[in-house]
Amino acid sequence: MIWDGSPIHRCAEVGEFLAEIGRAIHLEVLPLYTPDLNPVKWMWKHLKMVELSNQPCLDLEMLHMELRLALGRLYDKPKLSQSFFEGAGPTL
Repeated sequence: MIWDGSPIHRCAEVGEFLAEIGRAIHLEVLPLYTPDLNPVKWMWKHLKMVELSNQPCLDLEMLHMELRLALGRLYDKPKLSQSFFEGAGPTL
């Protein structure tokens, strides 16, 4: 598992989960903000800044639906999806 150490990932629940699973997985710790080392950051950035930009959601159910639709649109763009894992990420 790749872990970037972001504050949201350092809450008590995450610590408890990691303690519970023990050595079941290898944890690779990255510096706090290193999108060049963690390609999924480019995907999330694209989803937030492009696919879900100006998309108001009234509740979590609507957010979940819009995220699924955005991921579907991303799935239909294989070259864009591949670019997240090829180094510098896409140009927005």
